[in-house]
Amino acid sequence: MIIEFSVGNFRSIKDTQTISFVATPIVSKYKEVDESNTFQATEKMRLLRSLAIYGANASGKSNFISALTTFLNVVQKSVKNEGVLAQFIMPFLLSDDTINEPSFFEIVFILENTTYRYGFEVTITEVVSEWLFSKQHDKTNRESFIFTREKQEFEINEKSLKSIRKFKNLISNDNPVFRKNSLFLTTLAAFNEDLSKNILHYFGLCGTLTGLGDRFLRQTADEIISKNEIVKGEVLRMLQESDTNIVDIKVNEPSELDWDVERAINYNNMVQAGDKKIITTYHKRNGKNDEIAMLYLDLHGSEGTKRMYEMYPYISLTLKHGGAMIVDEFDARLHPRLSKKIIELFNNPKTNPKNAQILVVTHDTNLLNARTFRRDQILFVEKNK
Repeated sequence: MIIEFSVGNFRSIKDTQTISFVATPIVSKYKEVDESNTFQATEKMRLLRSLAIYGANASGKSNFISALTTFLNVVQKSVKNEGVLAQFIMPFLLSDDTINEPSFFEIVFILENTTYRYGFEVTITEVVSEWLFSKQHDKTNRESFIFTREKQEFEINEKSLKSIRKFKNLISNDNPVFRKNSLFLTTLAAFNEDLSKNILHYFGLCGTLTGLGDRFLRQTADEIISKNEIVKGEVLRMLQESDTNIVDIKVNEPSELDWDVERAINYNNMVQAGDKKIITTYHKRNGKNDEIAMLYLDLHGSEGTKRMYEMYPYISLTLKHGGAMIVDEFDARLHPRLSKKIIELFNNPKTNPKNAQILVVTHDTNLLNARTFRRDQILFVEKNK
């Protein structure tokens, strides 16, 4: 569970900015909103299930999402991809104070009843510093360090990171195993160190999506829906909520299609050759509105229908495993009713028993009401000079 995320000196973000999922001690207009939209994370802290960021164009909303995406990419890929820093890191370029300074990233999260604070400072060529601290939820509530790093100098708490002894002889200035452009945490996970592996597994449950969709998103949705009947049923119900009149969905390989369906797809000319084809089933009716046949078409409906088809497998998996979902341009191509329905899935303890979290960037003012969000779930972004 994410408590907060901070970023500084990254793209249009000069000073360190923090986004927090901690519920403030406010009382909503409707008591059920307080009960459903928050959950007890520790004895002394409640967290929010959802957050929405609003702001004008070019105010920095998307760059905050880019910061989260960059954090996750660097953590997951810094060992395998030596160019990941150069690919993702860009400091604030409009000031002489920052252009040659490292970018700052830090996340505070709860994993297996322990609060961790992990972060790093990086340039496009190297990791300048890196740190991991933990805090047990006991009476002392004290934070203890697990490891700290200043360039290639490491300090490690062997009591907290017991399995580090296996790798201790590898940690030296002249050893290429721990490269200057890769994270210590990621390298430890590559060596199957237990704590770092668990942390990276949690980060793997956190993902960012753009509201504009892409080919990879569609292909991944096809794969999940074709193999998981439960997710397929959930997607179908969500599409039916938006009045699409779709009766069924089937994911077909091109070779599996019969002539009538192939003719319908070619007529609509919606899918490139070689792609899996998404067949949607409708009732065909006569003038008296009686059902007389079934009509099979490619997923040719509105852009909103396609968007929901692509997004929902990720929503379902996030709710199932208790991760975090970050969505830029959340309302793009989605009907307000579907946007609200997605938020309700996360805000409802029955559909979100693992306390998954969602962060959305949106312009949808229909969500700005007391039955959908508490005041502390709504964040406004603006940019100064």
